[in-house]
Amino acid sequence: FSSAAIYGNVFYKVTMAAFIGGGRDCTIENNVFVDCDPALHVDARALGWAAGCADNWIKEAGDKGTILGIAYDKPPYSERYPKLPGILEDEPKAPKGNLIARNICWGGTWDHIDDLSRPFLELKDNLVNEDPHFVDADRLDFRLEADSPAFKLGFKPIPFSKIGLCETADVSSKGTQ
Repeated sequence: FSSAAIYGNVFYKVTMAAFIGGGRDCTIENNVFVDCDPALHVDARALGWAAGCADNWIKEAGDKGTILGIAYDKPPYSERYPKLPGILEDEPKAPKGNLIARNICWGGTWDHIDDLSRPFLELKDNLVNEDPHFVDADRLDFRLEADSPAFKLGFKPIPFSKIGLCETADVSSKGTQ
């Protein structure tokens, strides 16, 4: 997938909690990963084992002006994904434009990043294997204490009071709609 945003989640004991499978322009930001193995997976499949598939859609784009039957350079696709019309001129197989920023990883393994994809990634301001100062991790309370080092990196508090099960059918009463 491409242009996906994974923002403001809490992942607990999840395998490959955030996964970029060769996609572009994805953002993994402001998430909490606890005891995940790994928390993050990124690969460059179109530069490796899936290169033949990518070659096929690149050829189709040249021959028919479509990718997998989709007129990628026309609305609504060109409007929703403004970088898409120029993909063939910008190393179309490369997983470019992915940002992984201001996440917390505590316990488990931080990443499994394919060597081919690493040069295309922007990783910044992630708190990895440094005590994030959870309120009470033993009781699965992953809110952050006011002195959390994550805040110095720009991490924004996750609104725990607005997520999870609601007491009424009207979820908008919790501010989630």
